[in-house]
Amino acid sequence: IQLSSTTPARTGYQFLGWSTSSTATSASYQAGSSYSFSYGSTQLYAVWKQLTITVSGTPDQYAVAGNYWSFSPSASVSGCSVAISGASWLSSTGTTVSGTPTQTGTYDITLTFSKTGYTSATKTFTVTVISSLEFTSSPSGGAIIYAI
Repeated sequence: IQLSSTTPARTGYQFLGWSTSSTATSASYQAGSSYSFSYGSTQLYAVWKQLTITVSGTPDQYAVAGNYWSFSPSASVSGCSVAISGASWLSSTGTTVSGTPTQTGTYDITLTFSKTGYTSATKTFTVTVISSLEFTSSPSGGAIIYAI
């Protein structure tokens, strides 16, 4: 028998081929190929591999209190939702994460990218928020800088 060369499609999955086991993780039969089966009925099951979202990009490690900060990582799958933990001053629009920190400190941030039918991905990083510096006078011998 020759199997159809048309492969089924399933969002978030890669079709690996066919198997006689409904719980198989690898395929024994490929679409479009010919095989011999014993007399009787043989049932074939599609073998699927769930696709995983991958995230890449490196955010700035520092932010300045009172100034806008953003990070736009690349996700391998479009239309992901992004959950943020570790910094209440951040929000997301699409896969861009941004906000204006008001407090200095070190923030351990975790972004979780998810989409129905895909294995989610996390991106964890640290952002240190420092105070802004302002020039307040310029004496002849140099500048006096105050942290505010």
